Formats: sequence, C-alpha cells, structure tokens
Amino acid sequence: MEIHERCLMLDIPRSNEQNVELEAEKRANDELRVQVADLSKKVQEYEEARIRDEEEMKKNQSDMEAKLELVLNQFQPS
Repeated sequence: MEIHERCLMLDIPRSNEQNVELEAEKRANDELRVQVADLSKKVQEYEEARIRDEEEMKKNQSDMEAKLELVLNQFQPS
C-alpha cells in the first residue's frame, strides 16, 4: 500500500501526507547513502589489498629472478 493510500485511510490532511512522503524519501536516501558509503569503503579496501598483493608479487618475482641468476651462474664455465 502506498503512502498516499495509507494517509487517506488515516484521514491525514494533504500537507501532512506530503510531510510523511518527504520523511519516507529522506529515510530512503539516508539508507542509500549508508549503502554507498559502505560499498565505497569496501572498494577502497579492495584496491589497497590489490596494490599490496601486486607489490608483494613484484618483490617475489625479483627475489626469484635473483636466485635463478645465482643458480645459472653456478653452471656457466668460468
């Protein structure tokens, strides 16, 4: 049932009905803002984690390349 229908059933005047509708819209907007803020925070955390993982992978790759270079140098004739 819509707000308008509820207000008619309760015999609420039109100006009060508009106030009720405005309050309902404000609550809905507030809920959406909270959801957007939560999702934005999650995206930021995901990006930070992705950057950390990328940096760790680069470090691991560099370490692995250095170890491989040592091993390869051991098998090369001097």
